[in-house]
Amino acid sequence: MVEIWKDEQVLQDEKFPLSLKKKIFTQCVISTSLYAAETWATTKILNNKIRSTQLSMERKMLGITWQDKVTNKKIREQTKLPDAL
Repeated sequence: MVEIWKDEQVLQDEKFPLSLKKKIFTQCVISTSLYAAETWATTKILNNKIRSTQLSMERKMLGITWQDKVTNKKIREQTKLPDAL
């Protein structure tokens, strides 16, 4: 799996199904990010950064850009991923 990650951007690759992308995102990206964040003092700014980073990654998983004008709510409905916070 590490070989695939180096050669291709798994979360952006259209060959991988959304279910696999969601699994990788939840188990690797979110857990690693939040493990490091446990020691941080939570602030409104930090919470906004975590949410925006998560939604940005979800957009990449779906192949949606900002120019597509898709709302965050619609993205969350498509991925059905829980909020990282």
